Amino acid sequence: MNEIEKIKLRYSRRDKYEIYSRYDPLSPCVFMTQHERERALISLIRKCDLNPVYNKQVLEIGCGSGSNLLQLIQMGFTPKNIFANELLEDRIAVARNRLPADVSIFPGDACKLDIQNNSFDIIYQSTVFSSILDDEFQSVLANE
Repeated sequence: MNEIEKIKLRYSRRDKYEIYSRYDPLSPCVFMTQHERERALISLIRKCDLNPVYNKQVLEIGCGSGSNLLQLIQMGFTPKNIFANELLEDRIAVARNRLPADVSIFPGDACKLDIQNNSFDIIYQSTVFSSILDDEFQSVLANE
């Protein structure tokens, strides 16, 4: 079994209620975490002189249900300049329902995306590497 299959298996074992409660935006700890991430993103955007953001090209690896991308849109990023990748089909379906139609979603293994180098101003990932237990696969993905 390769690492992609192992990741899919790990996620299939998760209890759907547990996942919902872990990311429930009405939970104070989730709300505070999202707020802190937003503050850190704003700080990083300023530090890296990326403002204005409306014309920046963004790729999120492991977009999940699209929450991070919705946050970027609220911060002023333009949906047509946002691209997402997600391995898990059920999460792709949720993201597609939540995100504007102008956001492009690339399904599958992020290591196999057919994207030209230096196409993006920002490549974003949040918790992808915590789901990958194979060190070599982590290295390949990080280099990609």
